[in-house]
Amino acid sequence: GAVFRLLLMSSIQDLLRQKVSPQDAAFAEFIRIHIKDCPSTEKRMKDCVFYNYTTVGVSFCFDLDKGSGRFELGAVHCFAEGVDGYKQCALDVLPHELNLSLTAKDVVAKLGEPDKKAGGRSVPICLMYDRLGVQCEFRLSNWEDAGNPLGSVVFYRPS
Repeated sequence: GAVFRLLLMSSIQDLLRQKVSPQDAAFAEFIRIHIKDCPSTEKRMKDCVFYNYTTVGVSFCFDLDKGSGRFELGAVHCFAEGVDGYKQCALDVLPHELNLSLTAKDVVAKLGEPDKKAGGRSVPICLMYDRLGVQCEFRLSNWEDAGNPLGSVVFYRPS
C-alpha cells in the first residue's frame, strides 16, 4: 500500500528530474511496473517524441536536447476517461495527491492559487503551477464553474 504509493509518487517526479531518455533503464522499469504490457504508439515531431499509452491514460513527451541530440523526458500527461481518445489514467497515485476525479475547486484547495491561467470562453480552462511542475487542464471553459472536472494533468520539471 503506502510503500507502493510512495514509489509511484516519486517515480514520475524522479523520471523528470533525471531527464531520462526512452532507452534508459529507469524509464523501462517504470513502464514494466506501472504500465505493464499495454501497447503504445509513438508520435514523432521535429523537437519531441510522444509515447502514448491510450489504454492506461498516460503519455510521455520526450523533448530533444539540442546540445546533446538526446531525447529527455519533459512531461508526463495523465488523462481522464474519454479525453483525446484515452482511457482513465491507471496510475493509482499521482504527485501532489492529485487524481483525475478532482474539480477546479478541489485543485485550488489542494495546490493554492495557480502561477498562471489560460483558456476560457470557447477553450477549456487550464491552471499552471510552474513552481510544482503541474498543469491542470479542465474539460469546460467556464471560469465560474467550481465543479469543472479535470480532463488531464501534466507533470513537468518545476521551474
